[in-house]
Amino acid sequence: MSNVRLFPNNERTQRDDIVHEKEAKPIEIDCPPDVLSVVFLDGKHVVGGGYERRIRQWRVKDGGQVGQPMDVRDSTFNVAVSRDGKWIAGGTSTGWVFVWNSETHEKVVEFKGHPGDNVVVGAIDVSPDGTRIVTGSNDKTVYVWSLFTGERLLGPLAHDHWVVGTNFSPDGRFFATATWAHSIRIYDKQNGRILVDIPVMPNLTFNRCLSWTSDSKRIFALSIDGSIHCLDVTGGTSLSHWSVHSTLDVHSMAMAMNGAFIAASIGSSVSFWDTRTHEQIGPVIQHIADIESVAISSNYDLAIGGGKKIAIHSLCDVLSSSYFDDAPRKQEIQHNNVEKAGLEETHNSHHKILNGGPNELGLPRQLANSPPNGDQKRDNLVQSLRTLEESPSSKIACLEKSIEKLRDEQAEARRAANEKIDSLNDTIRSLRANLRVQEARSRVKTLSLDKVIDELRDQLATSQRTANQEKIGLDQVIDTLCADFRARDEGSGATTVTLIYAY
Repeated sequence: MSNVRLFPNNERTQRDDIVHEKEAKPIEIDCPPDVLSVVFLDGKHVVGGGYERRIRQWRVKDGGQVGQPMDVRDSTFNVAVSRDGKWIAGGTSTGWVFVWNSETHEKVVEFKGHPGDNVVVGAIDVSPDGTRIVTGSNDKTVYVWSLFTGERLLGPLAHDHWVVGTNFSPDGRFFATATWAHSIRIYDKQNGRILVDIPVMPNLTFNRCLSWTSDSKRIFALSIDGSIHCLDVTGGTSLSHWSVHSTLDVHSMAMAMNGAFIAASIGSSVSFWDTRTHEQIGPVIQHIADIESVAISSNYDLAIGGGKKIAIHSLCDVLSSSYFDDAPRKQEIQHNNVEKAGLEETHNSHHKILNGGPNELGLPRQLANSPPNGDQKRDNLVQSLRTLEESPSSKIACLEKSIEKLRDEQAEARRAANEKIDSLNDTIRSLRANLRVQEARSRVKTLSLDKVIDELRDQLATSQRTANQEKIGLDQVIDTLCADFRARDEGSGATTVTLIYAY
């Protein structure tokens, strides 16, 4: 296991003047055997795959597994998800490609994407509209497929060496490919035409070496020399680059959705880099094993996959708040700070305060402009109110946060209802199966009883036939005796008649 410290003289840069003194304990997820790829499905769930031949989904808040694991044919080198979180796609170490429904964990499609033996589908991505998949392999080809049917839409697109990265642009117009130690290419999604070929040598890191900016105009790439390049996709040039490490291999990279910083892993360490100044920021995070994959969620959580663990860190506890510049995230950070101070009720009353009414603690809005009274709890509340009123967008941020919370609650309720329905369906299927068994046993008993009755009837008929035969025999004996008597005593008719009646 590597232990690498990346700060010169163990010092931080000046931009980290507002970093939390102590990071909260991360959520740790056991995932034997070794995990190779982690990706956030949404802000609340993370997906991982590796040598286990199964894809699993976990909750971010507590690390609990969601639903049953999704079985695949072989080891999964890379996992990708659609932007809306509905689909999970992956490629295996034997050339197969699969797609799963993230809610039901039912398989949508599975097909042999790259023919041949010893073919690894190590690069995969889902288009922003959730209808296409792009895959790359060590067979030096790239394909584009229909996500729902597996139909080939483009390809094979030949490359000079192993294809180690494939990523759709956020606007869905292009996709990028990374060829190990050769170049970065930008393709037209519709016709597969090469738009630019940038001579930057990507590192051998399956699907962990490319990150687009949100405007689809630039792309960041990991180079084989341990540096990160910022590339202009329209002009096909390198705008800037900086070294993460001069001698050690940078194995994976992930960029925040707002494009402010990048997380890069070396050995068992993760460092953070300002994309504008190219300076290292924040502390180095250590993992328990060499890191295979990193990912950053829309909520700025960091997932680290390596060894038999996935660790989830809240970057709000690691980096300066200046790197979370979007209003919804600022509101979430503020709420986290209030919650840590024991003022969770303050967050629940923000809407009332912003509309001029009193909150649950009985503090009117005008109190925000009055000096603190010395009570720490009230001082914290006043500071929270002032922070809200300073930003014109804070009301919108509060509303967006409330809407997001309601949507999350709806999704969770829907998920719980689906699980309950599945459980009831399982119970119904079990009852039906038991009923079929009981009916079968009843039919067997009925058949057995009918067989006994038939046998008794046969025995009765046989007895009746025997009795009839015996009766016929007796009648014959009587006739013979009567004839003998008549022959011997022709004159004594009375005697014969008496004998007959006596008999």
